[in-house]
Amino acid sequence: ASKASKASKASKASKAKNRKGGAAQGRAADGEEEDEDDDDDVTFEFQDPGENHYHAIRGMIRDFLPGSPVNMADLTNSIATQPEVGTLILQEKGEDIFALATALHLGPHQDAPVFTQIRDYLRSITPDEHSGAMEELLVGKDAEGVGLLVCEHMINLPLPLIPTLYDSLRLDIQWAMENAEDAAEEREFRFEKLILISPFSSVEAEALTENPPSGAGEGPAKKKKKKGSSSSSAAAQSSPGAVFYKKIADEFIVAEASFVFNFSASVSSMDGKEKRQFTLSMLSLESYCTAVRKMADALR
Repeated sequence: ASKASKASKASKASKAKNRKGGAAQGRAADGEEEDEDDDDDVTFEFQDPGENHYHAIRGMIRDFLPGSPVNMADLTNSIATQPEVGTLILQEKGEDIFALATALHLGPHQDAPVFTQIRDYLRSITPDEHSGAMEELLVGKDAEGVGLLVCEHMINLPLPLIPTLYDSLRLDIQWAMENAEDAAEEREFRFEKLILISPFSSVEAEALTENPPSGAGEGPAKKKKKKGSSSSSAAAQSSPGAVFYKKIADEFIVAEASFVFNFSASVSSMDGKEKRQFTLSMLSLESYCTAVRKMADALR
């Protein structure tokens, strides 16, 4: 689409999706032990992504698609120029993004280099025993409805906002389909299956109390709980191989998935490169909505 066309779409989306631009209040956790006096009330705004958010979005997705050769500048641009399906959470009157939720269509009609790179990346991380299923997702008869789920948020995003963030994707897809100008645009926003990549840690039970993995949230069994932590609650488990998802929402999504496998990838760290573990899951849009409902019941 031309820049003029994109600008027109952005204007149309901002006007029609009037639930965006609204505000919600919450408490941003500061990482200290629970203490009401230490928390500050923060007002958050829900907005459509736009080209003015380019740099903030790029920072938010810097760890997305681990170990991939995908051009992140092009990926960021694809997100920033798709206001119809996409939600950002920002602090009121601020420029920093606290959260992002969108989906990018991976259908064969998406022939830009960045989408070819994403499809090739997904093939490269898929184990041999699942390669046939992955190929069917990417080029089979159902490929026209497959999207890549991109949901990232700050670790201190208030828990009640997380289900709202993920539900915004359902509402965006519904709005985009209802307001598509022609069949080609409707195809662009017809998502029937979603692919998600989730970082996780897996540790032995002995390490859970002595050396919790970096970034893992503390579960309800802990005596001192960090208020508002949005990491995986799996830290409450104590069996060998307990899984800690970086984002608590991923627990609910993976649980509803019909296609799941784990893989490892090298990522940048303060000490250079290190291997980390990830889950790739695929689920139908209907199952995604089920996951969000369960998420809302658990976190609100």
